[in-house]
Amino acid sequence: IHVRDDAGRPLAGAIVSAGGRTEGRTTDEAGDVTFSLETSAVDVRVFAPNLANRRFIPMSPASVPPGAAETTIVLHEGVALRGRVLDPDGRPLAQAMVTIVRVGEPPLMTSAGANGAFETVLAPGPAVSVAFAGSVAGQEAPYAGRVDGVAPGQEEVVLRLTRLATDRVLRVRVTSPDGDPVPGAKVSVHTVGSAALPRFLTADDRGIVEVPDLTAQPVIISAGTGAIPGSGAWYSPRTIETVPDGAEVVFAMRRALPIRGRLIGADAKPARGTVNAWCGKEYYVGAGSDAEGAFTLSLPADEKGPWRLVAYFAVPGSSPDTVEVKGVASGADDVRIVQPSK
Repeated sequence: IHVRDDAGRPLAGAIVSAGGRTEGRTTDEAGDVTFSLETSAVDVRVFAPNLANRRFIPMSPASVPPGAAETTIVLHEGVALRGRVLDPDGRPLAQAMVTIVRVGEPPLMTSAGANGAFETVLAPGPAVSVAFAGSVAGQEAPYAGRVDGVAPGQEEVVLRLTRLATDRVLRVRVTSPDGDPVPGAKVSVHTVGSAALPRFLTADDRGIVEVPDLTAQPVIISAGTGAIPGSGAWYSPRTIETVPDGAEVVFAMRRALPIRGRLIGADAKPARGTVNAWCGKEYYVGAGSDAEGAFTLSLPADEKGPWRLVAYFAVPGSSPDTVEVKGVASGADDVRIVQPSK
């Protein structure tokens, strides 16, 4: 593996990991490192060397195709953005999550260290906005803060947070398609834009969940039935975004209509694998096949399709074989998906 900068010069001291290994290896003075890997495709990650005057943009894993004897990874030089997060009392806020937004680009998140300081590397370009991402040490925190017009490379930006009132209550009712309560229904509540994990709650005997101590920020709510007996004939409702104001939000489960079929291997025998159902560009549900190759996909009856099924046949020691079947009607009960012969 050859690691180079934008100008094609070797980068010594970069840490490279490959093939799912936890340990990394360091590139030599020629910017190279060698691994002995399996023949299947592998993901490679490269962490930039620690150089005094140069910063490199963190890279996503790169896929190396099967059988490749060598590959070159280019690290792109960027501009450092440094800052500190201060709580409402002016104290450094360790483990605070920060989101960095530049128009036209995906948001980037980073975490403050023990002294509230954070640093990341961005591509050169327009100014960015730096905002608190709603969580501290993985837990939701009732603070807000944002600084706009931040030029990467300038002096340290200070993100001063204000405290939000936590006087809002959210009430969620989950019902069957016929309007009956669904005790034990699973409800998740996630604050929009927050890096904290959602709150996961279970409905009481009335099918109700109450969530106190919320802020006036928008939340996304979802509901499902899990393994509740009889709920296999239902499909979860669409998520709802709302601002908690004490009013009740009702989730009515949708009736489900299954699509059934079998996976047939290249040897004409039942095959193991998974099948995902799509309608247009929207993914709905996935299911695995059993020892007889049979699979069942429970889909919402109010969505008429047609459905696109994507099957992944398990191939030992290699990437799965993928087969796509289009135009499947709702309620189809004998869909046969056959693995291609090699």
